[in-house]
Amino acid sequence: DLAGAQLHTTNVSLGGMQVEIPTMRYAGLRAVLGDEIPEWRIVLPGQPVPLIVRGHIRYADRIGDDTLVGVAFGAWHAY
Repeated sequence: DLAGAQLHTTNVSLGGMQVEIPTMRYAGLRAVLGDEIPEWRIVLPGQPVPLIVRGHIRYADRIGDDTLVGVAFGAWHAY
């Protein structure tokens, strides 16, 4: 979850993740976030409590109708 948008990925590690976002939605998210370091809520399969991490967007590459977004994680915490 990022700014109310539910996104999906299969590429998550301790240091970051890559998220596929529809390009039109990505443009809207960037407008809402501005220069802010976003807070990501990550729900892992089988885990009832989401992980919460601040993560810098390091790259955004448009691929067709989607944008692949690379996120570098900072500090982790959970509810």
